[in-house]
Amino acid sequence: MKYTSSIMLACSGDIASAFVGPHNLPRTNGREAMKTASDSSAITTRKEVLQHIFGAAGFLATSVTFMPSSASADVSSGTALPQGAAQFNRVVRVKSDLTAVRKRVSEGGSEIDKKEWDNIGKFLRTVYSTGDDMKAVGGGVLDPENKKRAMEDVSQLRKYAQAGDVSVSKKDPIGMLAVLNKMIGLMDDFFDALSDIPDEI
Repeated sequence: MKYTSSIMLACSGDIASAFVGPHNLPRTNGREAMKTASDSSAITTRKEVLQHIFGAAGFLATSVTFMPSSASADVSSGTALPQGAAQFNRVVRVKSDLTAVRKRVSEGGSEIDKKEWDNIGKFLRTVYSTGDDMKAVGGGVLDPENKKRAMEDVSQLRKYAQAGDVSVSKKDPIGMLAVLNKMIGLMDDFFDALSDIPDEI
């Protein structure tokens, strides 16, 4: 069986009460957090997804406006991704979206208005709910220590997603930037923990 090589993704808090249970969280597409020009190629394996991570440079935008993804799969036409690939693809998208939101907050935090802060708050809930996909993906890790590490990353990521709601409420770009940096670091570590996951979904 082939395995993927180590993944090093180097890119560059009224908390719990603001969140509902993971199964009831709205799954707002994180891509709605910025104007994008994403690659619409169908990605069917983890390896193919990884090959596209750095190919979508145009994906990183400088504004945060929620809009539907242009690369959604069409179930009726038979282009829907297999469950495992779809889960992995959603995690990769959120990772990229986190980087784009960080760029927006870092470069134009003082310009963000109430509507945009509300949108960032919605995106944080998307990050939180993506933890379910991350758990499913992490479940395929063969090494026990790496699997434990991946699950811990998911748990910490959700805590920071909740903590970020405080910065949203205060409209605090400095606090939000600190939270985003932590979440991106956890995402980096999560993908690194997938070093021995099989290519097959």
